[in-house]
Amino acid sequence: MARKGETVVAVDFGARAVRVLIAEQMGDGSVRYRGDGSSPSRGCVRQGQIQNQSMAQKALRTALEEARKKAGTGLPSLFCGITAETVRSVIQEGRVPLESGVTELEHLDMARYNAEQASLNPGTRNICPVSSQEWYVDNTRVSEPLGIRGSVLLARLHFAQIPTVVEDNLRACVESQNRMVEDFVYTPIAAALGCLTPEDMQLGVAVVDLGHSGMGISVYRNLSIMGTATLDCGAAHIINDMSAGLKVPFDEAADILREYGVSKRSIMNLRQDADVEDTASAAAASEGTMVKLKNPVSGAPDRVPRKLVDLIVYERCNEIAESVAKFLRQHRLGPLLARGIVLTGGGANIHNFDLLLEAVCGINVRVGLPEGMDSMPQHFNAPENTPLVGIVRHGLDYRAAVRSGLIDQRGSVMGKKLRRVFKGIRETFF
Repeated sequence: MARKGETVVAVDFGARAVRVLIAEQMGDGSVRYRGDGSSPSRGCVRQGQIQNQSMAQKALRTALEEARKKAGTGLPSLFCGITAETVRSVIQEGRVPLESGVTELEHLDMARYNAEQASLNPGTRNICPVSSQEWYVDNTRVSEPLGIRGSVLLARLHFAQIPTVVEDNLRACVESQNRMVEDFVYTPIAAALGCLTPEDMQLGVAVVDLGHSGMGISVYRNLSIMGTATLDCGAAHIINDMSAGLKVPFDEAADILREYGVSKRSIMNLRQDADVEDTASAAAASEGTMVKLKNPVSGAPDRVPRKLVDLIVYERCNEIAESVAKFLRQHRLGPLLARGIVLTGGGANIHNFDLLLEAVCGINVRVGLPEGMDSMPQHFNAPENTPLVGIVRHGLDYRAAVRSGLIDQRGSVMGKKLRRVFKGIRETFF
């Protein structure tokens, strides 16, 4: 259980905005919203990687200050989401014999170390949050391995391999504001923690976190991570296509995307069970309709057919939906999703994209909002904020694990290994 009034600060470096959330866990275990802040990224972040350190620092400073004013408090440390354009996701196991017959901290350290050795990759950092760690004693899963008796401890760990340069620049940005990073959490996992219930994770669910410049996927079943991925597709790709096809600025293309979204006619053409009359009605609604453009480039028309807008949006959105379906097919995960797909992130606000994703994947889809946080103001209860809530949950789990001894903060994995060796030497010779 968390300490009474324990406060956590979370930061999400998004391509559209840098966002900060301050939350508090109460004595009864409930989590309460205290304050949030955001500042436009303006190109300083793309797919989790800082492109302009000075601008990123300014955006973080603005978001932190806004959140601090709302919450009436701040902290010298925070938890941070992390992702990258290229992420390798692996699940590894590490076994350790329990010589004394009881699981101790040293056994956890060695099991983690053994699992990590099979996934080391030069130039990357292995991100493995507490929620991604599973423990088994004599092939029986346990939630708290310390003190459990048995003969063999097995760790099943999910690692997201992030380029070291991404972590280094995020850490430098945070430290420029006189803060320290307590821990990082892989953003697709944070998005899942922020919008799923335990029942979702038990019965089987896929979370699609559609952001501005990228998309994260995470799949759960039996409270285990079955797989994750980061894909190079997001709302910005749709906006770019619209800006090119309609010959308008990016901001206007984004406004048009928000207003029209994916046409129902396009979705109905995909669905075999679509009513013929409904399809004809949807087609008639856009037939002959013109869309007025505010700032087309010189010489370009200031009106375009609605059918052109629908086509551009549909083609790219369908491509994004197909990439989700392909991931689920390749890993044979579709039949495991009793709770279907949860669409979250800023891209979940695209009108009818959830219906298109459902039609392409053949799996029920719902939009995921922040889950399990009390006193949220209306403006914060939006899909783009689910990763922030998940980062807060990770932070609370991390601190609880430190207090219980499940995580040792005294040093690196290699340092822990050496301490175990020295302990054995002392016990043998002294």
